[in-house]
Amino acid sequence: MGIDWLGGKDVGPFKLEVESVRRLESELYRFRLFLVDGKGARSETPIMEGLYSAGVPSENIEGWIDCEYYETAGFPDGSAADFSQGGLHKELFALVGSIIPEGGSLMIAYDMFRGRTRLHEETARMLNSGAAPEATPIGRLLAEAGCGSSMKDWYFPEGGSEGHMKLQGFKHAKTI
Repeated sequence: MGIDWLGGKDVGPFKLEVESVRRLESELYRFRLFLVDGKGARSETPIMEGLYSAGVPSENIEGWIDCEYYETAGFPDGSAADFSQGGLHKELFALVGSIIPEGGSLMIAYDMFRGRTRLHEETARMLNSGAAPEATPIGRLLAEAGCGSSMKDWYFPEGGSEGHMKLQGFKHAKTI
């Protein structure tokens, strides 16, 4: 099950539409998740975008998603879907987390060039004040996706090519 599996899934009154492009000859995909409303109109802006890898099990590399989540998506008629209202983010992140394998991870940016919302601001403020990643709004989204274990704050991405500041959480294997 990959990122394209999310296409057509229901999130509240919306359906998800996925645009994904495989990068070169790797298992890495650039993706954007759009919303489609009940009238069939597609959002002009994505609700989420980023990178997806199914991993390489033969090399013990687990799947992961590194994304920016915007909370809102605008439609052509000027309306917007606000996922901070009514718990829609819980439905979305449960679906997103379902494609991450055990041992894999989900990363959500809290500092980005566009689309920064109260969710991102509050997460950054709390982290700067010494709060644990798990206590932040984005930490709670990671937990809702089933990726609430061993959270890490990438406040200074190593090497400079990992993108913006983000939180990362893992989906650990269930113990018996």
